[in-house]
Amino acid sequence: MQTKYILVAVVLVTAFVLVSWLRSRSVSLPPPQSPQEVSQAELTDGERRIYGLLLEVQGHAILTESFVRENGDVRVQLALDTNKTTVASLNINLTSLARKQKDDVLSDGAVKRGFTF
Repeated sequence: MQTKYILVAVVLVTAFVLVSWLRSRSVSLPPPQSPQEVSQAELTDGERRIYGLLLEVQGHAILTESFVRENGDVRVQLALDTNKTTVASLNINLTSLARKQKDDVLSDGAVKRGFTF
């Protein structure tokens, strides 16, 4: 009976030491970067291509646009005319879509279809 309690105590102490050791070895992530506004001229070719496809589909409804770089990705933030489309605003990650189009070999038509609302 006493051996049982000693065994449970040893297991608990071992678990506590293991958790403490693992916690001390965890890598801290760098602080997130604040969003930085960029111009259309600073976009990569892939990002420009995706933006061009977006303009083909929703260009008639765009009221305002801004490009923001955050953590290496460029997002376009759009305000849209609700008389011409069913959504009031869009926030699209151009970098991610350009990467996805390249890696997954998405056609321009597939990407444009994703911008149709």
